[in-house]
Amino acid sequence: MTEVASQWRRRSESGDEGAESVAAALDYIATRRAREKGARIQAMGKRLSQLMQLS
Repeated sequence: MTEVASQWRRRSESGDEGAESVAAALDYIATRRAREKGARIQAMGKRLSQLMQLS
């Protein structure tokens, strides 16, 4: 996603109005997805630890 944002930034440098805001939105989405993925992995690890203690 950040590679696509970089492409939009290049378009902005070429005079494409609004391209920078598209790039910023793509960066925001990529950051949010990465954070959510980390939270899901932590939750899964916690649940596995809980299950292992029951064995």
